[in-house]
Amino acid sequence: MENIKPRNYWTKENCAIEALKFSSRSAFWKFSKSAYNASIKNKWIDDICKHMHEYYGLWNNENCAYEALKYNTRTDFLKNAPKAYRYATKKKILDNVCKHMLALGNLKKRCIYSAEFNNNFVYVGLTHNFNKRSNEHLTDFRSKIYKHFQITNIKPMFKQLTDYIEVNSAKEKEGDFVIEYENNGWNLLNKAKTGALGGNEIYWTLEKCHEEALKYTNRTIFSKKSMAAYSAACKNGWLIHICAHMISKNKTHGYWNKENCSIEALKYNTRKIYQENSKSSYGAALKNKWLNDICSHMFELRKNKNFYSYDICYDLAFQCKSRKEFSLKYVSAYCKSRKNNWLDEICQHMPIRQKSKTSIIV
Repeated sequence: MENIKPRNYWTKENCAIEALKFSSRSAFWKFSKSAYNASIKNKWIDDICKHMHEYYGLWNNENCAYEALKYNTRTDFLKNAPKAYRYATKKKILDNVCKHMLALGNLKKRCIYSAEFNNNFVYVGLTHNFNKRSNEHLTDFRSKIYKHFQITNIKPMFKQLTDYIEVNSAKEKEGDFVIEYENNGWNLLNKAKTGALGGNEIYWTLEKCHEEALKYTNRTIFSKKSMAAYSAACKNGWLIHICAHMISKNKTHGYWNKENCSIEALKYNTRKIYQENSKSSYGAALKNKWLNDICSHMFELRKNKNFYSYDICYDLAFQCKSRKEFSLKYVSAYCKSRKNNWLDEICQHMPIRQKSKTSIIV
C-alpha cells in the first residue's frame, strides 16, 4: 500500500519527481497510483512521462526492417505484424523499411488493367489495388469477368497496363486502351463507360483505420469516438489487427494466472471492490487459493473500532466522488468519520450537491 500523503501533496512538481523513479507508465501506475491519477486528472501525464519508453517487446530498427522484408505491401505488413508496423510508425522508419514494397494506388491514383480471355473477349478497368481487384473479379458474382468465366469455363489472364497514375489521366488512358483493343478485334465485356472508377471511393482503408485506432486505448472508446472507422474495420475484419495495442476487457482462457491476478488485484483496496470489478480474476484467484497472497495490500475491513484511523478514513474517502458513494462503499469508515466530525475535512474534494429550487404553490 502507498504511503498516505497530505491533501494537495501531488502538485505537478511532486508528480514529476515521482515519475522519474519509473521507466514506463505501467510501472508508474502500478507503484504510485495516487501520483499517476493526479497526473491524469490534471493532464500532466504526457509532460512528466517524456523520459519513459513504450514497450515494443523484441522490436528494434533491425528486427523491424527484417520483418518488413517478408511482405510485399504495407497492408500485409500491418495485417501480419501489427506490433512491428506500430514500432516503425512511432520511430518514423516506416518509409525506410517499406522501400521494397509494391506501391498501391489511393483515392488520387489508379492503374489500368485488363482481363483477357482466349476466346477474344476482354475487360478493361481501373483500380487502386491490382492484385486485390483481380482476385475479387474471380469471386464476385456481379462481375462481368466472373459471369463470363462461369459460362465459358475459361480462366482470364489479368494484365496491369499502367503504373498507378493520377485519376484523371487514368480515365483518359483507359479510353485509349479500349479503342486499341477494339481496333485489334477484341470483344469488350465492359458495361460501364470508360473512366468509371468501379464503385464508391473508399475513405476508410486499412491504413487509415489503423491510424485512427492508435488514438484510443480500448474498443469501446474507439467505437464511440470514431464510428465510421470502427464500422469499416468491423465490416472488413480488421479489428483484431488494428486494435492489438488496446487494453482488452475480455481475457482469453488461461489469461488469469497468479501473476496477472496479482497485477489486477493491485488496482483495488478491498476484496469486495476487487470482486465487484474483476469477477473473472477474483474467481481464478479464489479457485487457486491465491487470494491471501495477492490481496495482502488490501484493507481488512474488520469491526475493530480502532482500525479506522483518520488516515485510513481519509484515504477511503478520497477514492469516492460523493459522500453518498463513501457511505455506501465504506459504511464503517463513514460512520467513524461522522462520529469523530472528520467528514467535512476528508470530503473536501467532493463536489457540493446543489439543492434544487422548488416552487411553492399557494
